[in-house]
Amino acid sequence: MAAHHSTSFRGIKMKSLAEAGYGQVRRQTAEPRQIEYQILTKIASDLEAAAAQRDKLFPQLMNALQRNTALWTAFATDLMSKDNQCTDEVKARMIGLAKFSIRHAQAVMAGNGDVSPLIEVNRTVAAGLRQAAEAA
Repeated sequence: MAAHHSTSFRGIKMKSLAEAGYGQVRRQTAEPRQIEYQILTKIASDLEAAAAQRDKLFPQLMNALQRNTALWTAFATDLMSKDNQCTDEVKARMIGLAKFSIRHAQAVMAGNGDVSPLIEVNRTVAAGLRQAAEAA
């Protein structure tokens, strides 16, 4: 917000509206662990729902598998960053889960696998994130 003065639009103070809106955004912004938890659980739920009706919801299953692969690729990329502050042990375990999730999703997309292990991995990691967020 560069301007220090408030302007009016139909009698409404724009600066006040902007500040009120910004305050709301600040209150609604989630912590990274919460966001990761939400994404992991959403993808797990999407995988589960689409797999239950694989023939009918095949495009949705493929979409959920692609999103899962993108998520785990992003996790692995972040974990390999020099700025990542996780311990080497946590990094190694999470990168292992990322490799598994990516390979297994590819197998499922090729018709050679079940989505259950992917759902289990996502939910287990999400539960760990939730516990870490609650402990913080």
